[in-house]
Amino acid sequence: MNVWVWTFDPFQILPLVAAAAMYARRARTLSGQGRPVPGARQLSFYSGIAVLLVAFVSPIDHLGETRLLFVHMVQHILIGDLAALLVVLGLTGPMLRPVLALPYVGRLRVLAHPLVALPLWVVNLYVWHLPALYQSALTHDAVHALQHVLFFTAGAFMWSALVEPLPGPAWFGTGSKVLYIVAVRLFETVLANVFIWSGRPFYDRYAEAERLWGIGAVQDQIIGGSIMMIEGSLVTFAAFAWLFLRWMSEGEARDRLVEQGVDPEKAARLVRYGREERIPEARPSRRA
Repeated sequence: MNVWVWTFDPFQILPLVAAAAMYARRARTLSGQGRPVPGARQLSFYSGIAVLLVAFVSPIDHLGETRLLFVHMVQHILIGDLAALLVVLGLTGPMLRPVLALPYVGRLRVLAHPLVALPLWVVNLYVWHLPALYQSALTHDAVHALQHVLFFTAGAFMWSALVEPLPGPAWFGTGSKVLYIVAVRLFETVLANVFIWSGRPFYDRYAEAERLWGIGAVQDQIIGGSIMMIEGSLVTFAAFAWLFLRWMSEGEARDRLVEQGVDPEKAARLVRYGREERIPEARPSRRA
């Protein structure tokens, strides 16, 4: 049986192409207004779209649905963690403004609040891994599509609280963000350990599947949990490094603004969202 099957489902591909096209159009509009989206952000967004395409089109999709749990875990990590993070890193307030202006959409900003985004992400992660719901997703295409949409959406809101493409609560500074990342990875690690140490397969679909590459059902589940844990550790390390570098650079910029006479709280807010160069009083005078 050929397991290296590529999947070209227009219901999965077309929304991604449309999202990339709308992003490109908005980026051109902002550039024409003198507010260009930084190249790194654009690269991040398109990379996120590419990761989603790999998850949906490559043999990962077929192998994960029919033969190996750990491959399905890889697909979910690509969708709900890596692609969601890359897409969020590519977003800015001006980029999102037309979307937020749509009826009722602006109210969804509350889902990016850290005290809302984190619980939603945790509940979504754990509920979808319950055997009944997980197997239903494997059996019914509509449920599977909903699972993927919710994995990406919950992941995007979870990362939005941390990355803040839109301003977040004033209290959610670097220290709070460190605790936030620790909480995210703690919940993910607990779930990963359940798969690693359970000693029995949770999902009949994989337990009854024809064995591939000599990987048993329990071993398959252990590999899946291990991948979840390793990926989480690497992302956590990268997030800590990013927060440390950001904390250092923000501290220097904040001190510089305070020396120029800007109120400390206002200086902290300007630096936090990269707006210090856009405020007249944040610039040293020519005489100085």
